[in-house]
Amino acid sequence: MELTAITAPLADAAALLVRLMPGRGPAPAGVLVRARDDEVELVCGDGELAVRVQVPAIVRETGEAVVPRRALAATLAGLTCAEVRMTGAGSRLTLRTPSARYALPVIADGGPAIAPPPIVGRVTGRDLRAATGPVSSAATRDHALPIFTGVRMRAAAEGLSLIATDRYRMATAILSWSGGSLDALVPASWLAESAKLAAGAAEVNVHADDHRFGLSWPGVTIVGGVLGHAFPDGQAARLLDAEPDAEAVVDATDLLGAVERASLFAGATARVTVQFGDGVLVIRGSDESAGEAEEVVKATVDGALLTQAYQTRYLHDAVRGFAAGPLVIRVQSGVRPTVLMRPAGADSVRLRYLIVPLRDR
Repeated sequence: MELTAITAPLADAAALLVRLMPGRGPAPAGVLVRARDDEVELVCGDGELAVRVQVPAIVRETGEAVVPRRALAATLAGLTCAEVRMTGAGSRLTLRTPSARYALPVIADGGPAIAPPPIVGRVTGRDLRAATGPVSSAATRDHALPIFTGVRMRAAAEGLSLIATDRYRMATAILSWSGGSLDALVPASWLAESAKLAAGAAEVNVHADDHRFGLSWPGVTIVGGVLGHAFPDGQAARLLDAEPDAEAVVDATDLLGAVERASLFAGATARVTVQFGDGVLVIRGSDESAGEAEEVVKATVDGALLTQAYQTRYLHDAVRGFAAGPLVIRVQSGVRPTVLMRPAGADSVRLRYLIVPLRDR
């Protein structure tokens, strides 16, 4: 194997693989480096996820070798030269620059084969990231409840629907969809990271069959297994469309900053209160040992003047999903859910985030 490639895209490709599959086990996790035609492929898999990244290259001799994934990424990240030459012979894959030589050990023969399931539809990278990030944050990280670690992706009449919940909060999004039928429960962890990487793609292909789900865009293919049967979401519409007792429109950036500052004073209880006042929201955090914080945020408020308490992380994740711009907060009394959403027609992605308030102490 012998090739020359531009350093920056090759380093980005190696770093992408480490981000998606850290490989923290005791054995070195490998990446297959394959030189073919006019490109170099980096391919790796861990039994649950498989990734292929293609980078243009001048290939003088085809071939392949499996080398430690982190070592390759770290070596390429540290190079300052514009191009790098790679040669493979025997038990070493050698990277050469005008002033240096690095030899990585070949740790295996061959590598995973990636045959993605058929394409079932397409979305834009921008919309996919805008929808997937906030929705994935509502999925649980507790693998004792595997169905709640996923995002349900389903083609519906109004577009591609995403929904996730950990039973204490729920997020849904609808984005423009060009394609056919789809209903898959996809692990939230790698779906969210993949959507970040696809954000700049004008078009992202969505692949699916009964057992696998994948995304692809120019130069990148990601395929993983699905989680089996989706969780029941029949009550989602009723919860999200419930009539509120109070409604406020506030700038999302202003509210997020106030929540972050109040959380510093929430202490061990991790509890922040939101008071609906006359033209304002009052954000408070207090704890006997941490102290007290109170901040007023301008808002348009209609309905009852309520005060609700929330778990700090849940409220922060919910508000953060809306970035800058106007945010609508629809509150019900008691421990009935609070819904956060954009004003109608404000975004191409229709995102709604539901959180359950805490009981009064």
